[in-house]
Amino acid sequence: MCAKVVVQKQPMTTEMVAIKVFHKRQLAYYTLSKKAKSTFAECLARERDTLVAITESRSRYLTPLFEAFQDKHNVYFVLKAYPLSLSDLISLMRDLGKRLTPGAIKFYASELLVAIEQLHSLNIAHRDIKPDNILISSNGHLALADFGLSVRIPPDDQRPFTKQIRYDAVGTPAYCAPELWRADVSKKGYLVAASDIWMYGAVVLQMWLSKRLPFFSPEGEDRGVMFDMYQLVEDPVVADFLSSIVHAPEDLRPYIPTIKAHKFFATINWRSVCSSFDDQERSR
Repeated sequence: MCAKVVVQKQPMTTEMVAIKVFHKRQLAYYTLSKKAKSTFAECLARERDTLVAITESRSRYLTPLFEAFQDKHNVYFVLKAYPLSLSDLISLMRDLGKRLTPGAIKFYASELLVAIEQLHSLNIAHRDIKPDNILISSNGHLALADFGLSVRIPPDDQRPFTKQIRYDAVGTPAYCAPELWRADVSKKGYLVAASDIWMYGAVVLQMWLSKRLPFFSPEGEDRGVMFDMYQLVEDPVVADFLSSIVHAPEDLRPYIPTIKAHKFFATINWRSVCSSFDDQERSR
């Protein structure tokens, strides 16, 4: 949804916060022009409820909500501010003629995977994972942000989260999984968990390449298999890791436990990555 973000200092402290501002009239026009099934108030309530659930989880890898309020003209979400995004970092390295080191990529990839794991444990699918929505804290840790397109799925004893299907194709085109481009997606749907995993693979690939993703066609079911990963990525372990995610059909795409066990992450201590969050760092 359309919103602007203002970063400013808290009145009584030196802490910087990011204020996401939604203009009510613009949102009403947007939902009408898109013929949305939900009103803007319902959309904002869903995003707020998602942020509340994330904040209560105290995950170190998901951006917390400090407060939400409104006035006559706008709705405001007050969030933790971060110095830069992963997109900023990739662009900066490219401008300097450099790339992220393999160790840095593996570090960020492990934290992003745990962020998705923790989000999915709340029965929430992000649906718009991309470098712009991955923020970096002052101490270098990642945090997944912007839950405007996310969906929270009620627990279902008959169908686990990994088998949950949605029929509304949303997200940023360059990072959308190929199944979202099917002409019949509104009828057959797609697996939301697998879609998040494909976007994860696309982000890791972009970190490795430090340039635009090699998806040459903006549409078509085969857009995810239009290149040879082993020619594109010189390291065979990395190529195997990325190919297993990006080239696999959604029903065969590896999920988080399998991804963690790949030899790409052989040196990662998952207990350390998944460790409980330091309350002092998260405090306002």
